[in-house]
Amino acid sequence: MTLGFNTVKDLLDVLVIPIVIFLVGALLPNLFEAVKTRKFLALIKRELGEMIPEPLPRTGQWHQHLIKRFIHKEIFDKVSENRDFILALPPDIAYNAKQLWTHFEKAMASQSGEDLAEHGAAWCDYLYGLCCFFDGRHDGAFHQTVYQPWEELVLEYHPELKENGRISDQRSCSKKV
Repeated sequence: MTLGFNTVKDLLDVLVIPIVIFLVGALLPNLFEAVKTRKFLALIKRELGEMIPEPLPRTGQWHQHLIKRFIHKEIFDKVSENRDFILALPPDIAYNAKQLWTHFEKAMASQSGEDLAEHGAAWCDYLYGLCCFFDGRHDGAFHQTVYQPWEELVLEYHPELKENGRISDQRSCSKKV
């Protein structure tokens, strides 16, 4: 039984070239998504490094110390438009970033000191998760330069969070990255 391929050119024309074209067409979108995801993670990492609280007088509320606005927040604010993109992110990033900004916005709208305290504690929780993701450990550079200043600031406004154990020094990252 013969396969009908008399030359290498016949084999290339009928099998190899169509298979290569199919694979390129099937894998190229995944490659583009991976590149976009990697660049977006780099953007979040860069912006996270810029989230240091501004040294303002302690007369207002803790959230007023974040003056800058961030591109990644805008993307997370428009979940329906960016659904596939957000779902392509590592789950820890997608969850912690969305929750971080949700509690920040709730704090900005809050009038109650108790609500502000709870949103401040939640802000610290999710900020800690992001810092752990990018540091890969609990005492890395983001933990020291971003998380700790925010934790100290929120505790200055709401010391009861430390007293009731809502914000604790006994944190650890859930996994190494």
